Amino acid sequence: MERFLVTIYTWLVGSVLGLVTGLFIAALMLFGGRPLQLLLRVFIELVRGTPFLVILFLVYYGGPSFGVRLGAITAGVLCIAFYSSVYFAEIFS
Repeated sequence: MERFLVTIYTWLVGSVLGLVTGLFIAALMLFGGRPLQLLLRVFIELVRGTPFLVILFLVYYGGPSFGVRLGAITAGVLCIAFYSSVYFAEIFS
């Protein structure tokens, strides 16, 4: 039962952070200038075209190469937030 609750916690916190970040990205897309909109569009398409597991591996295993050591749950929350934020930005804009 404990593992299930950790999974739900990771998903819930990551999704809420992604929702807030996606709303911020959508606001920048709507109210930013044309160059910012194009830059955000490229960012969104790049992230949407990358599999989630690749991003998770890059953050968890590649992070220590840059001096960033994250725990498994922290890496999971941040990756879910990062990955879901672009989808929420698409929904809001």
